[in-house]
Amino acid sequence: MTTVRVEQGDITQSDADAIVVNLFEGVTTPGGGTGAVDGALDGAISALIADKEITGKQGETATIHTFGKLPARRVVIAGLGKRERFNTDVVRSVSGGVARRLRQLGAKRAAVIAHGAGIGGLDAGDSAQATAEGTLLGLYEFKRYRSSSNG
Repeated sequence: MTTVRVEQGDITQSDADAIVVNLFEGVTTPGGGTGAVDGALDGAISALIADKEITGKQGETATIHTFGKLPARRVVIAGLGKRERFNTDVVRSVSGGVARRLRQLGAKRAAVIAHGAGIGGLDAGDSAQATAEGTLLGLYEFKRYRSSSNG
């Protein structure tokens, strides 16, 4: 069973299996929670942006290891797309994709910043609600008619 809890705190201090930060398309210098994580990782996110390995396009994800620089083992960077098209539907969609990526990584616990709260113009509560909804929808699997023979 999936449990979602909303907490306020410093994302860089989370001891979850993975932490999730975000990036709008076109951003060259991460700020907010993403900037704090970037600083703790000695500019690793900024380097990926500079090398165009991450662009912030909606639905894009990148995973980097922290190698002990943070309590969490991994950081997942989620692309939020263009800022002018950003809304709670984007948060739901991105959160679903991130949840599936975290499941692929085997993460049991993840800490996620409030996507778009502040710079994206969303209220933190609306962002948290959309994140929870997207996460639960992204992890949903209908298995009623599956058997071991048809996967």
